[in-house]
Amino acid sequence: MKKTSILFMMTAWFACFSAFATPLDDIQKQVKEAMCNGNVQKIALLLDNDVEVSILESKKSKMKNQAMPLIQNYVNSNRPSNFIITHKTEKPQTGYLIGKLQTSTGQHQIHIMLKKGASNNFMIYQLRIEKGND
Repeated sequence: MKKTSILFMMTAWFACFSAFATPLDDIQKQVKEAMCNGNVQKIALLLDNDVEVSILESKKSKMKNQAMPLIQNYVNSNRPSNFIITHKTEKPQTGYLIGKLQTSTGQHQIHIMLKKGASNNFMIYQLRIEKGND
């Protein structure tokens, strides 16, 4: 079999496999990018209007506009440098992401609970940031 036909078959397989990306894959990519860069505005776009935020043991249940300053303060105090998603679960209406966020002050564990919103896209309804096991 020629190299070009093998390459063509691999490209066709990858294109077919990519067509099966799930809504969780979409938000996972957006969360990873926003968390890696500490992009609070992008994180805000992913939050549900009613979101529960818990950052480093201070539990707060807030509306989106009240949660944003908490997230901004966290990012300002703990500059993110890398985010790796270590676990994900997807059900028809809900999802869950767990990841490790490397920051200027050490590693933190991130837990994100998701639910589908009115637009049928996943939205973050719970964000929990805990001290990680470096």
